[in-house]
Amino acid sequence: MKRCIFLIVIALFSIHVIAQEKFIIEGRIIDKETKTPLVYASIIFSDKSLGTTTDENGNFTFPLFDTKLSDSISITYMGYKPIKLTVAESMKLKEFELIQDAFELNEVVINTENINLKQLIKETVKSYNKNRREQPHIAIAHYREKAKKDHEYIMYMESIGYSIYAGTMKDATLLSNYKFFCENTKAYVSNSEWKQYKSLPYELPAPSGGANLNIFRYIELYGLLSEKHYRGYSYKIDSTYLFNNNIVYSIRFKGDIAEGTIHIFKESKEIFKIECTTNKYWSRAFHKLLTAKVRIAFNYFENTPFVSSINAHYENQNLLYQNDLEILVQKFQKFSLNENEYWSLNNYDGNPYIQYDPQEWRDLGITKDKDHEKIESDIPSLEKEFQDYSGRWFFVNAQREEIARTVIRRLKENF
Repeated sequence: MKRCIFLIVIALFSIHVIAQEKFIIEGRIIDKETKTPLVYASIIFSDKSLGTTTDENGNFTFPLFDTKLSDSISITYMGYKPIKLTVAESMKLKEFELIQDAFELNEVVINTENINLKQLIKETVKSYNKNRREQPHIAIAHYREKAKKDHEYIMYMESIGYSIYAGTMKDATLLSNYKFFCENTKAYVSNSEWKQYKSLPYELPAPSGGANLNIFRYIELYGLLSEKHYRGYSYKIDSTYLFNNNIVYSIRFKGDIAEGTIHIFKESKEIFKIECTTNKYWSRAFHKLLTAKVRIAFNYFENTPFVSSINAHYENQNLLYQNDLEILVQKFQKFSLNENEYWSLNNYDGNPYIQYDPQEWRDLGITKDKDHEKIESDIPSLEKEFQDYSGRWFFVNAQREEIARTVIRRLKENF
């Protein structure tokens, strides 16, 4: 009898282990009537406070770890009725159709003369700071960095890793609390031309996944998104347009550290994106602040603003440099980070462990760079370069941060 009970317990435990596993939900979200793709639609797994969004073609990939087929996801989009599906149902679909709400915005006449611009900006910045998450949060992210000299690529690096906002940490500067940490990395950095651009005392510049998050924090603390500093900018209506039946104001701004355009949804006062030129972009290659063109896009989960993507590029000393960071899965609640972990990761940021696993890139559906044919032409045997650089610390002679590697491995448990 005891043996029978024991076998039943083992069987039930095995079923539980099998039932909770990794799933990848992917597909395309479209308007049911017009069949057009819905850009930046939100897909949310509430049980673990996880969310992702569709790309510019309405496509998405949503990895779920330690999940049951009976768990549910929801899909929402401004101006459309939300839908809720089990993981099992979602796995069977390639297209997810949403229906517009009864309200339709057929013809809109916008009189920009009636816009109180000062009040609009004030309400937008106030709402942003009221709703943004000040506690630590984490996201699975993809970063891509590349550099071209004399029209030829001399550096290429990309990584799947973690974008972490650490919150307030003792003795840590506010600009250092939002960073990207490499986990699965493709690296080609051995070109002698690239090694000329170095941050002393290192042989070559460290990975710059966090540079985009750094400029974002600068804009939050000292620029357009700061309740203290936004008043120092001048503003002018540039244009208005409809984004899926929602009115968006495009507003030109100009100040000491940046000038460009902020796009704001009229009704919700949510920020769609910011496009600007700024003189506060930190370059690890040149080890100083440079002028760069930056684009920051936002997601909103449970009315909380999070970075969706940050793109930056600059030209300096005959080098054409580009850095792109994209959030793949955002965790908007239930994450913590202690000070020991923070400081270990802080050191790891400058000297990550380079490990390349091609399978994860396939699982997450990471698309090739738009200029991949040119990159592969300029860098022979690119895939071999990635394999050869795998399994080592970025700076071989630097102190190894094994504690940080343990933290990096633990971070996946949050998803």
